[in-house]
Amino acid sequence: MLALRKIKELKGYRFFQNYKWDESGCKLFAQNNLIYGWNGSGKTTLCDFFKDLERGVVSYDDASCALLFEDLSTKQMKIITQNTLGSAPYAFKVFHQSYIQEN
Repeated sequence: MLALRKIKELKGYRFFQNYKWDESGCKLFAQNNLIYGWNGSGKTTLCDFFKDLERGVVSYDDASCALLFEDLSTKQMKIITQNTLGSAPYAFKVFHQSYIQEN
């Protein structure tokens, strides 16, 4: 099983037109993470991106991403891109307002 440790870059995905992880100032994702911020800062967009990861596809044709995952059994790091999302053994479950409305 793979665990997401960081979003190295995210381009062309709504609010995140040219996002790159701040290698000097950002810690890696842990097992549980809290995402908060001002209205309009990209929280819902980030949740929608995680929903795309749950489905294994990026919903914007021109979007690209590079994600750093850790294999929990071997502790090796692996980079997954938008082209290989569907083949990676990871699991995401997104619970936010859209999920509530859909169900």
